Amino acid sequence: MLAECVCESAEVQTVSTVKARKPWQCCECRSVIQIGESHTHYKTLFDGYWSSDRMCETCRTVSEAFSKALRTYNETVRAAWEAFYRRSHFVVYAGNTAPPPAPIPSQYEVCDCWCFGELWEHVAEYCEAALGYHPQRP
Repeated sequence: MLAECVCESAEVQTVSTVKARKPWQCCECRSVIQIGESHTHYKTLFDGYWSSDRMCETCRTVSEAFSKALRTYNETVRAAWEAFYRRSHFVVYAGNTAPPPAPIPSQYEVCDCWCFGELWEHVAEYCEAALGYHPQRP
């Protein structure tokens, strides 16, 4: 399964959709963002240092879909774990109710964040672990 999250949040991050006034390189797929193309511009302050990253529309679409897939996966795992835990640890309490579910073991949840430049590696890792196939990077 995917590695445990060790991510820290940025102190400040701005995200904007802009049109390129000069050629840029996508931080994920390394393709050239041509003059006039819409793309996403990230400005991030982390550990006292500002960074600027630009992502092409294709990678932005993939990153949004990937984040949604991971959230859905985690929700499904949570629901399955709660059902399993309630069934396997059912104890009759006053009112005939099950105990509250235990926290999900960390090896079953996946992080839905990544560092710029690592999107496609995380997509491939998720597809192998959760879906059983290895997609080709564009």
